[in-house]
Amino acid sequence: MDYRCFYSERLNLAVTGASGFIGSGIIKSDDTFIAIKIEDLPQGVVIIHLSADLSNDKQSFIKNIEMDLGLIDLINHNHKGLIYASGNNVYPFGLNFKIHSNPSFNDYYSASKIVGEQLIEAFLKVPYVLVRIGDVFGVGQRHGNFFKSIENSVRNKSSLKLYGKGMKLRNYIYQPELCSFLVYLSELINRNTYFPNRVNACFPNPISIQDIVLTIQGMTNLDIEHIFIEDDHSNLDVRTMISGPFSDYSFKWPTFEDAIRDYITQIK
Repeated sequence: MDYRCFYSERLNLAVTGASGFIGSGIIKSDDTFIAIKIEDLPQGVVIIHLSADLSNDKQSFIKNIEMDLGLIDLINHNHKGLIYASGNNVYPFGLNFKIHSNPSFNDYYSASKIVGEQLIEAFLKVPYVLVRIGDVFGVGQRHGNFFKSIENSVRNKSSLKLYGKGMKLRNYIYQPELCSFLVYLSELINRNTYFPNRVNACFPNPISIQDIVLTIQGMTNLDIEHIFIEDDHSNLDVRTMISGPFSDYSFKWPTFEDAIRDYITQIK
């Protein structure tokens, strides 16, 4: 099975899913990463597991579980620790989910993350952290039409588009911040300074799509194009969580607004 693995001897760190948006951000942050088959890693490595099939079907569910089981077996025999990328989709609808809130699912992908977490808690014999990641944004992302549209508008100085009421509510995390945090967790495990086994990785304050557009308008002076959506139910699309615990980690961008300001600068 292809885990799309990269390895840094200097960091004693391997990253699966290294061709994805988050994984590529980690390996670009340090020029010592090299491509490697996961079974060829030297012993005693910490692994950040990002590789997953994001499709919402039964085959993808099975593939993700098989990938997680294979990794658990490999780590138990050869390696030092695991940082497992889960997501806020284990909290389908609701407000202020805490890290020990009971997860649930409403599709195959979120089900695979919940089962993956449970397999790790049951069978992994080395230190691990389950990281439930908020909605990720950053320059050049290939998933999610909203931020791709924002990036296009800022780069071309065209109108920002607001579809419907824009009441969808999430906690977000900036891709460079998330990459830095995941590497920080790997450093703790490498130093035998263990972290809580679960963490919600996101900025503390949830924000709606409408407020994101208004925030970016205030920073860019771009016009907003309102696009009507009949039967807009975005007010029902609510998924927020309590961030942390972060221990001694210091955010480079402490708030969503700080991150958005840097995001706009990077686009320009």
